[in-house]
Amino acid sequence: MIREFIDKDLFEIEVNNSFGEGDLMEKLKPVIAMYEGWTLENHGAVKAILFYRAYAPQHYEGFLVCSVYMSAFDGQEIREYIRKLADKLDIRRIETLSLDCDELNRWHRFLGFVCEGTKCRFLNGRNYRMWAILRER
Repeated sequence: MIREFIDKDLFEIEVNNSFGEGDLMEKLKPVIAMYEGWTLENHGAVKAILFYRAYAPQHYEGFLVCSVYMSAFDGQEIREYIRKLADKLDIRRIETLSLDCDELNRWHRFLGFVCEGTKCRFLNGRNYRMWAILRER
């Protein structure tokens, strides 16, 4: 079930820090005030939190915080939610940024994103990929 995000979700999710710096939740606290958030919850466990915001009319950027317990079925629910949200808000472009690694690259392709390029040595000397979903009218 996807529901509106509430602040306590940040403390209830067991974050998958495989690709982060380990203190992700502390870094997110001041940032999330600028985003709208939706939480994927199954059987009382927070599996993922989707944050997004408009930066121009019909153009959005966002990111997903995933739990270590997120399953393939949860991923399918997130993918479908992104599609429905794009229809509801008449989104033309959705973009995100992620660490360049095989697992995350497969994940973004599964969600429907296309890689638009790489930011070389972007953060902490690591490469990041720029991803987007472009929708036609």
